Amino acid sequence: MNLKNHVSLFEIVTPHANAVNSAVAKFLDIRDLGDQAPHRIAVLTQRAKTPHLPLLARTARLVNVDDSEVFQRAA
Repeated sequence: MNLKNHVSLFEIVTPHANAVNSAVAKFLDIRDLGDQAPHRIAVLTQRAKTPHLPLLARTARLVNVDDSEVFQRAA
């Protein structure tokens, strides 16, 4: 997504350890692009059941899948 000249990368994350680990690895690779790296947003399908949230939060902004208004601000 490109909003106001900002590029953002959204990744849907399901409540499974493998999904979180996969997203973290992707977000770290993107972050390594430096200052021009896209904003990283993890879209959580079930926040309360998602493991390793602190780890995921270190690599991306966390938003809930059902909060469409947050998507606009996250980008």
